[in-house]
Amino acid sequence: MKTVESKADMQYRAEEVLRSLLSQVSTIKVLEIQYESHASRAKGRFVAHIEVLGRSHALACEVRTHAPCAHLHKAIEELNQEASKLSPKAIPVLIVPYLPADAQAICKEFNAAFVDFEGNARISLGEVFIVKRSMRARSAAAVSSVVASQEMNTRLHSPTAFIAPNIPAAASRSRTDTAAIVGVA
Repeated sequence: MKTVESKADMQYRAEEVLRSLLSQVSTIKVLEIQYESHASRAKGRFVAHIEVLGRSHALACEVRTHAPCAHLHKAIEELNQEASKLSPKAIPVLIVPYLPADAQAICKEFNAAFVDFEGNARISLGEVFIVKRSMRARSAAAVSSVVASQEMNTRLHSPTAFIAPNIPAAASRSRTDTAAIVGVA
């Protein structure tokens, strides 16, 4: 059964996803996440004040339920305008539950930072550049067939190492596959 997240739940999740992403980089310290006003909270906008190697940055974030490619360029322009009102150096960040590869390419083309709930992210913070990409979940049977074909290929061609999805993780997770080194010659 599919449940619909409330706007408040989605904003809370967006904050947590952003905090989690930033905490993975030891040189980034999250100082504060704040909403400018009740109106900005209603629109899903917040500011994350962070420090990177001792330098302050402001991430002007906007949480959206989706970002269709047809309207993404306009959404990026609006986000850039809102961020510039906050500070000329504010970094606009689009946060959505899932951003497909074609939409990620549009964001990259327009130098727009993004984070999604599936584990995809791209943020340039001057001193630090974060790029994270997750794979959509596959069934355990599909993962097993990939591993089997790679093992056969390894026996025939004997490469130095090969990468395959971690079967226990893929079977137990519904959103992402993880990778592990399976064999070394």
